[in-house]
Amino acid sequence: GIHRSMLHAGPPRCLSHQAAAQVMLSSAARAASLRRICSAASLRVPSLAACGSVSPPHIPMWGNAISSEEEELLVREAERALRQRRYEPGHFDGVIKQYREVQRPLGRFSEEARAVLNRVMKMAFPAGISTLPVHILDLLPEGVIGSHVDSKDYSGSYVVGLSLLSHSVMTLKHQELSDAQCQLFLPRCSLYVLHGAARYEWAHAITQTDQFCGQTIPHKGRRISFLFRDRHPTELSRMAPQS
Repeated sequence: GIHRSMLHAGPPRCLSHQAAAQVMLSSAARAASLRRICSAASLRVPSLAACGSVSPPHIPMWGNAISSEEEELLVREAERALRQRRYEPGHFDGVIKQYREVQRPLGRFSEEARAVLNRVMKMAFPAGISTLPVHILDLLPEGVIGSHVDSKDYSGSYVVGLSLLSHSVMTLKHQELSDAQCQLFLPRCSLYVLHGAARYEWAHAITQTDQFCGQTIPHKGRRISFLFRDRHPTELSRMAPQS
């Protein structure tokens, strides 16, 4: 499977993040603040503040990786790819609940969607990297992704996520140190990259929380994510031409 569960107890510590800087006083103000976050100039966060007993992972992030028009295009493509898939109450490994998903090769997207996805992947991956089919994950408003580390046997060293339709909060927990926990706000239209320690040493989750760094935020709605992963080294060796 793609996921491996990793659960820890204890309250999360908050990451320092520009997206959480505003004090949100009312539902309208919170919604307007989130819209401003998503419509702001593209933001890359090169480092994050300390949390728990160890330094947090390095997570590159772009706050506005795609436009609202591009989001609409990708949602239509996702709906088309998922039209024969039913929402499932739970994943076989218990990590994801209230979801549907599909793997779709890049070549099966429309030319317009491929252009957007290629640009996003170019932002996130080093040049020349070989990637797996795009993983589209459709999570209902009540859906959650439990704490897990993506399988080290299925894919390579990158997990890249593009968030559509709704903001969400990612909770990260160190696999060995249970008091090392933190949160990352994922605005709608944002892109994040898990690599290195963030990929292998920290479990991540998407929950229904309406709290981020002590602030109340609008509840997560239906969320579609496009997930990109590089190929595992053993798969690349099998694909290499034999001399």
